[in-house]
Amino acid sequence: IYDAYGQCDPVAAVLLDKFKGTYCEQSKSGDGAHVFGVGQTDLNGNVSIEIEKEQLGIEVYSKNRFICMTGVGIDTANGKGASND
Repeated sequence: IYDAYGQCDPVAAVLLDKFKGTYCEQSKSGDGAHVFGVGQTDLNGNVSIEIEKEQLGIEVYSKNRFICMTGVGIDTANGKGASND
């Protein structure tokens, strides 16, 4: 979600802005983000959403999945890497 200059992709920034107050971290590949929240959803697996007139493929899971946590937090207030202190 970050370019070579450390700038967050504008579309990703819009999406992350919708999750203020949740824990978000950079994925292991560095190309994506993990967003954690509490709630109910009927969504499961691969989902397509539109943000800023761009179709995004996201994965939504509420049970029976495992991921590799990185601990590389994302500050959802400004789309920048957060301190892990």
